Amino acid sequence: MDREPCHPRRASDPTARPCEHGQPTVCWARHEEDDPRLGQPLCMDCYDYDAQVVWNHAAPELWRRTSIAITRHHNARARQLGLPRVEQITASGNVRRVPRVKPSCGKVAEMQRRAVVHYHAVIRLDGIHPHDPDAIVPPPAALIAAVRHAAATAAFTTRPHPANPAGWRITWGDPDKGLDVRPINANGEVTDSRVAGYLAKYATKSTEATGHVSRRLDGDVIDLYANHQGIHPERLVDACWTLGAHRDWQQPTTASG
Repeated sequence: MDREPCHPRRASDPTARPCEHGQPTVCWARHEEDDPRLGQPLCMDCYDYDAQVVWNHAAPELWRRTSIAITRHHNARARQLGLPRVEQITASGNVRRVPRVKPSCGKVAEMQRRAVVHYHAVIRLDGIHPHDPDAIVPPPAALIAAVRHAAATAAFTTRPHPANPAGWRITWGDPDKGLDVRPINANGEVTDSRVAGYLAKYATKSTEATGHVSRRLDGDVIDLYANHQGIHPERLVDACWTLGAHRDWQQPTTASG
């Protein structure tokens, strides 16, 4: 059976000392796949449950900004290289000038065991055919650089909330640790069905993997699932319910950067 390694640190590392609640801050164990400790904070009293809830809520907006940033990066790079736009004939016979490349993105959101949204995306970069908008043309630019640039620069701050008047900063984190970009090398054509098959294995993971199963929660049943001093899923539900009680707090719209 495969084992999932933790990230060890030396005992002399200051971050290896116990937290203020007396709990260890590192783990040197290698866990079996069915170990119930997987996905659990080392100290639930130190863990920022509000931040995790806000991240899950704001992740779709961060992805939207990232996909836009990928397109803008390619367009800017084309201008730097002096590459002219392509004149494309539309279905109505009109001529329009479009960028030489067009990114296309498909993604699924996997609910990890710790109940954090984790994205798997397939991003394709196509060149533009002047007479056939549906044609697949090899791109004249690198895609990996654009993805890394977008992941490093896409960010925004949420609207103020009574729990955090300054708002939460939403980013992808350290791209060297949390971003895994791999070219897709396949025997034969990378078709829509093959991409769908790749993404489907992640789309099947639901909140059941986190230890929480329920229907839509309301005031009549919330106390059965939410407990700010309970186990990990109960604390997350409590944070969701508490933060969401402020109806005027919606999807953040502050500027990126």
